[in-house]
Amino acid sequence: MRFHQLRIGDRFRFEGELYTKHNALLAVHATSGRQQLIKRSAAVEPCPPETAGTPARREVPAAAVLAAFDAFYAQCRQLLAECGNDVQLDARLEQARRAFLDRLQNNSS
Repeated sequence: MRFHQLRIGDRFRFEGELYTKHNALLAVHATSGRQQLIKRSAAVEPCPPETAGTPARREVPAAAVLAAFDAFYAQCRQLLAECGNDVQLDARLEQARRAFLDRLQNNSS
């Protein structure tokens, strides 16, 4: 199979290494996360997710995502407070928080 025949997100083996197709020209190495430019005509070996050598992608419960994001947001607020609590930055952080939560809500429905 050729690289251009893979769908974005497909896992494959190239020159003995595992990758995931990121876009039409780039793949992401399975263990290092580094991006690799791959010719469209490069010969690749598709890998089913369960035999790719790394755990298959799993769904993370929404509650866990929200808890992690809330912890991140609280740390950001603390850092802003330590830096003088700039009102504009605080407002922009809150705007980014709302945009994130809106996007999460729209993708889950």
